[in-house]
Amino acid sequence: MSLYITVFLACFIAALVLFGLNMFLESQKFKETGTERYNFLKFFPYELNMFHRLNKVSFIHLILPVLGSLCLLGSMVFFGLGVIKQGGAVTAAFILVGAHALFLIAFNLLRFIKLTNYRNHLIFSSITVGSLLLIAILSAFFFFNGEISFFRNNHLAIRIIASGISILTIVFEFILLFNKSYKDWAKLVKVEAENFSRPKHCYLAIVEWGSALAYLITYIPLILMMIL
Repeated sequence: MSLYITVFLACFIAALVLFGLNMFLESQKFKETGTERYNFLKFFPYELNMFHRLNKVSFIHLILPVLGSLCLLGSMVFFGLGVIKQGGAVTAAFILVGAHALFLIAFNLLRFIKLTNYRNHLIFSSITVGSLLLIAILSAFFFFNGEISFFRNNHLAIRIIASGISILTIVFEFILLFNKSYKDWAKLVKVEAENFSRPKHCYLAIVEWGSALAYLITYIPLILMMIL
């Protein structure tokens, strides 16, 4: 296994650990607020963000996701470097790196934009979804295109599997966007300055968290391309 593949996988695993630790700490803090248990189908990403600018202890809630995002971006950079080393499609690889960077920036900013700032919240939510779809579409195109090779030893079967996962990611995202069963998200009623009465399943929150999950899935084809 080359250095690039090792670092790629190490960065990805480190990111999962950092995000997992952050989610655990955030959920524990959320319980202390005295509200109901955090529900990914109901609450927004910004509501699982206990960072407060004037509270030094809370900086851990800022540092962990930032480090996790940098690890994910680092893994993509080493993916690109691995492609250069193998004489693959460098331009295509770094287009993917740019799309990944756009998603990570947009989602991290989305975690700080509350629903009271509705216009900006929707703008960054749209950028998050749009950049994810761009990643999945580019991946499906690049992986299935016989004229584009990220690595010299990628066989047709690996290309088909990788592009298939990318297509499934696109389908998953469209199911999130067009599922009528939870479109009652618009019934949000403002109770106080930052509190909303909401339905059991909040459409916009599901799309945002679902996009984060789908984003992690987009790494599966990359891992297949690098290790097989």
